[in-house]
Amino acid sequence: MDKIAFPRMNADTFHPCIHVFTNYWIAPKVQLACENIKSFLFNDPNFKTSFEGPFGRAQVSIQTEMTVAEFSGHSKVSDAFDLLDQRLDALFEAGFAVHLLLPLHEFPKDPYWQGIDWTKYKNSWPGGFFDPYQPSLNADNCAYDLLSELFQKPIIEHLIETGRMENISVIYLLNEFAYPSNTLLDNASNWDNDPDWKNIRAQALFQTAKRILNNGRTYANGSVPVGLKFAELISPNTGFTPWNSEQPDQLENITNLMRDNDDVFAYDLYFNDGNNFDEPNRNRILPFLKDFKPGFFEIGESAYWCEGGPDQFTVGRRTNADDISGAVSAWEIPKGYNLFGWNTGSCFAIADDSTQLPYPDSFEEAKGIIKLIEMVTGKSVF
Repeated sequence: MDKIAFPRMNADTFHPCIHVFTNYWIAPKVQLACENIKSFLFNDPNFKTSFEGPFGRAQVSIQTEMTVAEFSGHSKVSDAFDLLDQRLDALFEAGFAVHLLLPLHEFPKDPYWQGIDWTKYKNSWPGGFFDPYQPSLNADNCAYDLLSELFQKPIIEHLIETGRMENISVIYLLNEFAYPSNTLLDNASNWDNDPDWKNIRAQALFQTAKRILNNGRTYANGSVPVGLKFAELISPNTGFTPWNSEQPDQLENITNLMRDNDDVFAYDLYFNDGNNFDEPNRNRILPFLKDFKPGFFEIGESAYWCEGGPDQFTVGRRTNADDISGAVSAWEIPKGYNLFGWNTGSCFAIADDSTQLPYPDSFEEAKGIIKLIEMVTGKSVF
């Protein structure tokens, strides 16, 4: 297994990235996607993935994930590890660094996986749904903490033991944390009808983030940065927004915690025509990120809001070259920029699920990645 040229984001290393949904994939399918991604970007399935110039370095990277459902669905943990290893090795062999997402968004398929009554936890969750936007203050009765121990810990330790962690850039522990939830399921009755329930909820969000980050750092033991991914942080539904001037801003608390521990803060950037690269969220977030070290903030994923299938939209409804370079400049040059899914099947996708080939109008995004590489390295790609 060759070492990736520039596996970590830092002061002079940028990671243009593409999200590839590889759940349940075997290695040949990953290899095909890698070839198509390099053809998509560089018109050559064997093109290099690392670049260096007078301004800095760029390492083309892939964001991928393993989910609780996939990991817990194997009768033996070794089988899950084997599948993950093959997928990661295919990405490494193609020259991609990996941003690995291990999200705690779901319960195991087996309601008694690892001998635990997961139905009990599901039914005791606020609103009866395990949802990342309805956390618990009680770590002793929180499915997040159990899954951190039973799902994230063995994967991280396995990656360290096998040496694969050397090619992994960051491990994200929570995805789109505090994304707006269904408010019908999140109300005072879920929080003991406490008149201050919104503040209690915000505290629960902070405490959940704190515990999961502490766990992740312990498992990684300095081998890789860990982080959280966020989206839409101005809506009152997120739980972070202070409800009056007397309440603390839990987003500030979380960012301070992450900054002080060198965790990676990733933000999923959704924007519309005329929105100037999601200016409301940018104005809320950037003041808290100004003291983060270079390489510890990235645009976790980026796309226009859209509806329907990917073939129903023009280039402008995804992103184009100016969108990509403009967003990076507007967000004060985060070191990572990640396009939305390679094969989601949604309007954010840039490739077809069945063929793994890019949609014709998504090649404008390839131009954006090339422009980004050239902007941060100061050197032509070709």
